[in-house]
Amino acid sequence: MNKFLKYILLLVLFAYILPAILAFSLPSNPNGYYKGYELKYNRLDTMKSPRLLIFGGSEIALAINTRLLQDSLKMNVANLGLHAGLGVDLNLNDALKHSRKGDIVLFSFSSFLGSGQGGSDAFSIPYLVDYFPSKFFELSRQNKICAVCGVFPLLKGKINYLKSKWGGEATQFYTLKSIDEYGDIIKPQREPYVYPGKGKVDSTDYVTNNTSYLTSVADRMNTLKKRGCIVYIIPSVRHLLRYQSDRLAIERLADFMKERGIEQLFDAKESAVSNDLLYDNPYHTNNEGAVFYSNLIVKYLNPVLSAQQ
Repeated sequence: MNKFLKYILLLVLFAYILPAILAFSLPSNPNGYYKGYELKYNRLDTMKSPRLLIFGGSEIALAINTRLLQDSLKMNVANLGLHAGLGVDLNLNDALKHSRKGDIVLFSFSSFLGSGQGGSDAFSIPYLVDYFPSKFFELSRQNKICAVCGVFPLLKGKINYLKSKWGGEATQFYTLKSIDEYGDIIKPQREPYVYPGKGKVDSTDYVTNNTSYLTSVADRMNTLKKRGCIVYIIPSVRHLLRYQSDRLAIERLADFMKERGIEQLFDAKESAVSNDLLYDNPYHTNNEGAVFYSNLIVKYLNPVLSAQQ
């Protein structure tokens, strides 16, 4: 029996190790979207204070007009949003690693709530590790698990990239080339997004189900405050009907964080928008939506900056 189990174990290891070797050995797309991580952080590390650092997923990557924020707030701005699947832990760890005394740090992670435990997934983390292998050792335990479990999605993605390269198929929109020098997403014009649902209220209590994890999130944000940073959470842009679905979860999260010393900069109903400001899903803005959301941040940050002077 022991010998049989040994053979089964060897078979399982072989079935995983060979795809893993292939996945990380095949060439990566030099125009891959996740390479934008390096572009964003290289810019951040050269920026002089005072700085506004905005962390989140693609709901931040697409919703920020950095030039508008810099001109309005008279400070350097880093749009550090990339993809929600990279998770809250990566955002927090990067904030702890790169922030300085005097920075204003904004976190958007309410769109991760439905995933629980920070929203990281095995379809995103492996791509980051593929482009930046040393990053693996900085990941949280859960994100390391995502990197290991995501070998097969990564392999599939690389095979698809090679097929498109040889077949001459059109390049997808979300690529490194879609990220401008400020870290914002360049969006080609298209018809406004049309929300398909009716806004059914989601009563799932994600906060209660993830209390210990969210407490660790608040603790890390408070570490930034002790360092001398100004820290807020910000609700992401979302369709009006999606806001109706998510309202309870967003309010519970805001109350939970406020009890632990982390304020929400503005109410989520103010960033709820109609179809004409959205791009390709309920959380992604078009260019006009990015102006709207950036002006909303300016509106609520200006009093904060005035109080600091």
